[in-house]
Amino acid sequence: NPEADAYVLTKADISFSTNATTDDVERFNAHFGGDYLWARRRGNEAVIRDHHVIDEAMRLFLPLDSLEWESHAIHARREQLEADQLLLNQEVSELERKIKAHDDHANANPANADRAALDNQMIELKSKQDAIDTGFSEIDLALSSQETRRKLLGIQIESALWNVIDRALANGAGEDPNKW
Repeated sequence: NPEADAYVLTKADISFSTNATTDDVERFNAHFGGDYLWARRRGNEAVIRDHHVIDEAMRLFLPLDSLEWESHAIHARREQLEADQLLLNQEVSELERKIKAHDDHANANPANADRAALDNQMIELKSKQDAIDTGFSEIDLALSSQETRRKLLGIQIESALWNVIDRALANGAGEDPNKW
């Protein structure tokens, strides 16, 4: 929406934006180069090149870093559970093969102690499966919680960023982007 408030904040190779397309970001990067804060606020556009304003704006996004580290840890835990699940599935398949072989052989020579040992092994594997299922449920809850926190943090960051932009524009830090 060309009328909506929008911004593109770029420092070094890091960019944040809202209501701007990838094409907008690429165009602004080519046009302004370097570090800048472009904003469309209440229908007016401005580019801010003041490094103090840009640094202040970039600091607002720092809390997202901790969420990224948390996300990596959650995904690493999921990968470990998936690997554990794969190994467990192989163990279950092997045990099922042993039980079938035992039962086929037991018709001629029943050995209840052997079958009870196999059944106990299956119970242990089901217990491991329950623990893996619990782990996946915990991951789902952690991801859901993280997404909620990310949304709330995003709202807080955007609100604070608009305050930085409004203050910078009021102090004359903005320039007409069409002059660049």
